[in-house]
Amino acid sequence: MLPTSAWPALEAARALWRWPAAVRPLSGPDLHMTLHFIGDLAVAQPDALSAALSGVTMRPLQVAIDAPALWNNETAVLTGVASPEMGALHDAVGRALAGTGLPVDARRWRPHVSLARSARGAIVPAVPTPVSWQATGLALACASGGGAQRYRLLRTWPAARA
Repeated sequence: MLPTSAWPALEAARALWRWPAAVRPLSGPDLHMTLHFIGDLAVAQPDALSAALSGVTMRPLQVAIDAPALWNNETAVLTGVASPEMGALHDAVGRALAGTGLPVDARRWRPHVSLARSARGAIVPAVPTPVSWQATGLALACASGGGAQRYRLLRTWPAARA
């Protein structure tokens, strides 16, 4: 989940789009940057994931994204290029997940925040929309489905002090 200080800039970036009627915007506590998408979990797996992720150490790091895009003609995102520190964190989380036996997505990771789902037909802004914040921890969250995509925090880990 993102710090509340990043929410207004992301919501301002979302306001630059033109949206279809069926769009499902994400806002406030549901805005997040996914390091690894895990998919459906068995009931016992969150405990194993929590234990594995407890071994991941991160320092506070600056995150910057600026490129609006429509992925798979369905998900509206603001994306960017991973810094070396972000790439290292992504790799560390991937190793922790692999250690639990879960499959790890082999596709190239692009840091992004999803702004809306069901965005087929949205008009993407033509200009970059810079948004930045300091990431100060990791979170394990799960989607709680339904018509509106909502996320529930299962566990958080603060970043180590520099």
